[in-house]
Amino acid sequence: TRILALLLLCVLVLPGCKTMFQAVEAVDDAIGPDYVESVSFMDREVFIAYPDSITQHRRMPVVVHLHGAANGAQEEMERSGLLSAASHLEYIAVFPAAGSGAWDLSGDGDLEYLSGLVDELVEAHRADPQRIYVSGVGNGGAMALRLGCALSQSIAGVASLSGALVNDSCRMAKSVPVLLYHATHDAMVPYVGGPTPSDAGLPDSIMAAEAAAQLLAEKNGCLEVPMRSGQANQLQKTIYVGPSGGNDVVLYAMDSDVHGWPDKQDDVN
Repeated sequence: TRILALLLLCVLVLPGCKTMFQAVEAVDDAIGPDYVESVSFMDREVFIAYPDSITQHRRMPVVVHLHGAANGAQEEMERSGLLSAASHLEYIAVFPAAGSGAWDLSGDGDLEYLSGLVDELVEAHRADPQRIYVSGVGNGGAMALRLGCALSQSIAGVASLSGALVNDSCRMAKSVPVLLYHATHDAMVPYVGGPTPSDAGLPDSIMAAEAAAQLLAEKNGCLEVPMRSGQANQLQKTIYVGPSGGNDVVLYAMDSDVHGWPDKQDDVN
């Protein structure tokens, strides 16, 4: 079981994080949902994994997870850890595909596609419209942040793994919780911002992770002064507390050079 995937779900989806982490010890990567279907939406393949607890009349939370520039939807579904936990933690896991290999972070095509997909999940796939969460890795993490900014009225939470906020144009109609996870020595998506490699699926230059967290906190109406924890297991946590004690912006900085899932050494972009 991927600890980061479960951390993402804990922060964004599930109440009672301590209880969840106690229960997680019993979840094995071999466990998966009872049913995964491949559907076509606007001529793109989408994988949808349903937990065994879903019924015709029950609406459930959804995690829409966006792959990086180097991987497709199916590969990300198999490696992310979100699929294996879907039945145990009772959510619908959705893995869409970018239109041209990587998500378009400047045009409106992928933004409109994902907005339509969210509506389709509510209308035809028993998604709870109040519990639609978006996550992504690398280029997909950047797209998840863009989606959270542009569609905050439809999104209940956002998580970006090795992603980036590509500019300071984020506009949120309402505040949403945001989780950022970034390795401090990531060569593909630099923690300190600036130039990016041509194969990262990102603009030529990006914001620093800490600057992105600060900007998102400002848009969310969080307290200006963050709370920081000491380093433990090479991980430092910074929290901008949200209004009324909710909708926090959380940045996890890992002292590592791994891009993507921290227990994988190969790039996922």
